[in-house]
Amino acid sequence: MRLINCQIQNVRIHADLLVEFSPQVTLIGGPNETGKSTLIEALHRTLFLKASATGSPIEALRSKIHLGHPTICLTFEAKGEIYTLRKCFSGSSGHITLSSKNSSNQLSGPRAEEHLASLVGVKETLGSRQANKTLATRWAHLWVMQGSAGTDLLKTNKANYDFDSLLTQLEKGGGAAIQQSEHDQQVGQRIDRAINENFTSRGIKKNSELWHLEVKLNEAKTNLKFAQSKQLEYEQASEYLVETTELLNQLQNIKLPKLRGKRLLISEQIESGNKLKANLNIAKKELEPIHFQHKVLKKVLLNISQLRKEISLREKKQLNLKTLQNEKKVSELILEKDLKSKKETLSNLKAKRFKIEQKYQFIQLLVEKSRLLDSSLSLKSDIKRIQEVVGKKKALNKKVNALAKIERSELQHLRDLSQVKRDANTRQRAMGVTINVLRAKQNILINGEELKAGEQIKLSQVFELKIGEDVNLEIIPGEGEVLNKLRNQYLTAEQEMSEILTRYNLESIQIAEKHFEYRLGLKQQLAALEASSPRNMETIEEELKIYNQKINELESQLLSFEEFHREFINNQSLPNSTIQLFAIQKQIQQTYHNITSACDQAEDERESTQKKLQSLNSKKNNDNSELLVIENAISDRQEGLRSLQNEHGDHESLVNQLSSLNNQLEAGESHLIELQNQLSKLAQTDRENELINIQHEIKSLEQNTERVISQKGAAKASCDSISSTDPYATVEHAEVELEIIKAEHQTITRVIDAHKLLQQLFLNAQADLSSRYTQPLALAINSYLQPLASERGAVQINFNQASGFSGLLFRRGTDFFEFEQLSGGMKEQLSAALRLSMADVLKEEHNGCLPLVFDDAFTNSDPQRISLVKQMISKAVNSGLQVILLTCDPEAYWEFANQKVRLG
Repeated sequence: MRLINCQIQNVRIHADLLVEFSPQVTLIGGPNETGKSTLIEALHRTLFLKASATGSPIEALRSKIHLGHPTICLTFEAKGEIYTLRKCFSGSSGHITLSSKNSSNQLSGPRAEEHLASLVGVKETLGSRQANKTLATRWAHLWVMQGSAGTDLLKTNKANYDFDSLLTQLEKGGGAAIQQSEHDQQVGQRIDRAINENFTSRGIKKNSELWHLEVKLNEAKTNLKFAQSKQLEYEQASEYLVETTELLNQLQNIKLPKLRGKRLLISEQIESGNKLKANLNIAKKELEPIHFQHKVLKKVLLNISQLRKEISLREKKQLNLKTLQNEKKVSELILEKDLKSKKETLSNLKAKRFKIEQKYQFIQLLVEKSRLLDSSLSLKSDIKRIQEVVGKKKALNKKVNALAKIERSELQHLRDLSQVKRDANTRQRAMGVTINVLRAKQNILINGEELKAGEQIKLSQVFELKIGEDVNLEIIPGEGEVLNKLRNQYLTAEQEMSEILTRYNLESIQIAEKHFEYRLGLKQQLAALEASSPRNMETIEEELKIYNQKINELESQLLSFEEFHREFINNQSLPNSTIQLFAIQKQIQQTYHNITSACDQAEDERESTQKKLQSLNSKKNNDNSELLVIENAISDRQEGLRSLQNEHGDHESLVNQLSSLNNQLEAGESHLIELQNQLSKLAQTDRENELINIQHEIKSLEQNTERVISQKGAAKASCDSISSTDPYATVEHAEVELEIIKAEHQTITRVIDAHKLLQQLFLNAQADLSSRYTQPLALAINSYLQPLASERGAVQINFNQASGFSGLLFRRGTDFFEFEQLSGGMKEQLSAALRLSMADVLKEEHNGCLPLVFDDAFTNSDPQRISLVKQMISKAVNSGLQVILLTCDPEAYWEFANQKVRLG
């Protein structure tokens, strides 16, 4: 299959894009976001998605800037015919048409989808539900989508590289071992069928013999567990009945009578304690007024002492603060003077820095102007070179047009015809007859011409021999028909050569070869001129115009810096070169940095001095506030002291009153202690709480007794219910049934295990023959990697009938490395060689050609390795494959490609 051209409409950024594909190498280049990957994704979905598909794969094609549904028209060659495929992805109303150039019949709808699937070699095109899961696997071995170049193709599912077709083609091509026999295939299929009778990919097959036995086994186990649980339930109910009977006897006859006697004793003790508590309360109430008066006097004395102490402390603090205030006034005067000096210094530095900034802007404008002048000179040089290249191209084209336009194929055809003439002439001469006249008495005539004695002639055509008057002979050299056929071949070849030479106005093959070689050389010179040609003339002229406009704008801006211009004129000559201007700019920039540093330092010093002054003022204000607070506090406490003395008397009289109250308290508290001792002797614990706890215990035991009576009845009923059917006999019956089913299950399990073991042994035997698949594929990969991997066996691959190809290894020296251990560039090159080798094998199913797409597939390959990539692609193209390269760096492949497309 070979792609010819495509047209995509309303696909993302593309409104209408037409691309022609070379049968060899097509290069599609352009920066990021120019729609290279979009083009390939659109073609991929066109080949493998139904036109009526919906969902994210189709939404990803829709354009947000162009109206209309995504529409793709693709022309391709497959199975010896040229087809035109058109798909419009518009949801359920999407439509497809597929027409052949050699047939007027046009297919549409499902018939077109089916025929398209057969042409690209898949079972069917994908619908909406299959797209997300399966679309990425279609032609994953041929089309390298962006970002997947460095992945190991063999680590994916074998459906990603068309495993079945690959295996079929490898078997057709022979290999290193004998192919698998038909009997082997039948054995493998019978083993698979035997296993598949009981298993699927997700486990045991439903309704199979093993499945039914598993169900029966589970039911037997469940029945046994149920019977055992019933037996255990009966035994537990019997034991519980005995336990509840014993517990009921203990509650009714032991615990309840004991608690009721204890409750009576505690009630009597509580009554005696209540009488003592009443007397104790009376004694406490008599002491309460004495306690209150004692507390008041004690508090008054404490307040008086505290006030005197606080007044003394605040007076000392007041004196210290007044001393500090005088010191801070002196410091304030010094800081104010220092702050004024630092402000003047900072102002001078800022003015100086502003002037340097203006000078720097002036030099910057001069630098920009110098750069623009240099660029404009370069553009003028480019214009001159373009004019020279255009003149050379016109001269070369004139020479090319003057030469015969004979192509390589026609020249080769002339050479073949010349060879046919030489071969026919040689064979004619070999079949010729030589006539030598030794002596003759009569006249001898050949075709009417006399041949005398001693003469010799060689003829390779039919001729007439006449001897004397009575003998006429027709002599046919060699085989007559063969000779005529050779003669006709010679004449036909000569006529066809003459027609071709006449058509191109040429005299001979040698002249035709000279014309072809000379014209080829001229075309190469034209291609070299095309490659070395600078940019477009109009673009350069437009850029030159823009540069001139910017230079004028800069000159108008420089007029506002006339002062600095005069300064440079007076002090020194103003430089013209960009380098000298850069030096002055750097010098000014250094001066600016120095002044800025000095400004920053002066600013920091000013801020530091100002902060110190503000801190000093803040402290002064705080001290003033604190002095005022202290004075108010002293006044308040002095007033409080006078008030307390006026209300309660002086300190001495208050001490005497407090002593008298202490004596009264001691007598009352002695009586109170005596009553408390009597109460403590009567009861060491809280009897009321104990009585409450005992009553709760009695109530709880009574409730528990009722519950135990109920549980005893329930246990008795449960025992009677379970014992109606013998639980021990039921368990024994369930165990026997389980053993029978287990035996049947073990029997079929052994058979299944034997089948699995046989399958494994069969697969192992097949694996021994895997070299017939891996060896030719590995050799093909190795040939593509020349000269990077010149040694034999540089690539190794494993094969398994079930999982396919895997374990791609690459040798460096004596060691093999796994794919993931290689560098990014080596991964890309090895992956490309693998895909090209697979395509080489699979192309026989597609009329000897398959299209391979590499979308930014060599981004990690260094420039030296790009030449290796080109060799790989050239080898693939020479073997009949078609290659499409998409890259952000098209210059690296520009001369190499046969068809070039640049997206912008």
